[in-house]
Amino acid sequence: MNQCQLIGRIASDISYQPCNKDRSVRKFALAFKEARKVNGEDDSYFIDCEAWDSVGERIDKFCKKGDLVGISGRLIQHKYIRADGSKASRIIVVVSSIEFLQPKKVEEDPKEEVEDDDLPF
Repeated sequence: MNQCQLIGRIASDISYQPCNKDRSVRKFALAFKEARKVNGEDDSYFIDCEAWDSVGERIDKFCKKGDLVGISGRLIQHKYIRADGSKASRIIVVVSSIEFLQPKKVEEDPKEEVEDDDLPF
């Protein structure tokens, strides 16, 4: 079984890559925290994500950097060879579904306080 579920904030701008006339992918990083504190501190993690076709289109349409989302998907490992000839790999999440949980908080303009004496009634 290869399935993962994560809740976190979109930590990068969402990039769009067309692959051919029928397919496209959106790529982004997801930031999430460890469920428990390690040595009294929060540990944050970042994982690269890919969302293909209609899932990617929904993410591109409704999400932006900083939004809180829940994703489900599967892990895949990309293996490659670095310029110096050493082998390397990275794990990414291929997103199969997404839940839009909360947009990034926007700082509101401070409200001007009105005293009772200033009210006309």
